Amino acid sequence: MGYYHVNGSGKGIILQNFDKVNKDYKLPPLDYLRKYFDKPYYRDEINFEWLSEMDIYHQLAYLSLNSFQRSLLMNRLPEKTSKAFCEMYDELYSDEFDSEVPNLFECLFCYRYGYPFDCFKGVSDYDGNIMFYCCVQYPLEEYNKNFSELTEDVFIKQLREFFADLLDDEYYKTVELSLCEEYIKE
Repeated sequence: MGYYHVNGSGKGIILQNFDKVNKDYKLPPLDYLRKYFDKPYYRDEINFEWLSEMDIYHQLAYLSLNSFQRSLLMNRLPEKTSKAFCEMYDELYSDEFDSEVPNLFECLFCYRYGYPFDCFKGVSDYDGNIMFYCCVQYPLEEYNKNFSELTEDVFIKQLREFFADLLDDEYYKTVELSLCEEYIKE
């Protein structure tokens, strides 16, 4: 079947499984989301206008689907509407919400605290561990004041605040930092 190797590592937190988000949580503005998703493998796939018609759970679900999942789901829709997407997602993918949404944590975290992209990673690895961690070599190619002032104490404070707010879960108000490693099986 292959073997395991470490794909990424850094300091962060290991999250518990979740299936809900704070219903009052707000996504970053559309121009920020477009900038985050301005990558060759996302272009022309995401209908950002649908987001205004969805609740936060479905907004996160929609944005966190990978290209393959999005394509499969979109091809199955009886009509190309956000409502049809939400219904089909609930039927086919809702069990995978907590393993897919961590891919979007970086976008939300960077927006909230003013960090550049590609410094953090949210992942659910092969073994089902859900993690969010800092995984960048310092110094960055381009200076970022907020990131240059990041310490472990600041990071843990921000992680606690971010996840307690996003997931509406008191558990994250006391979570500690740990070494996180994403294992890939080949």
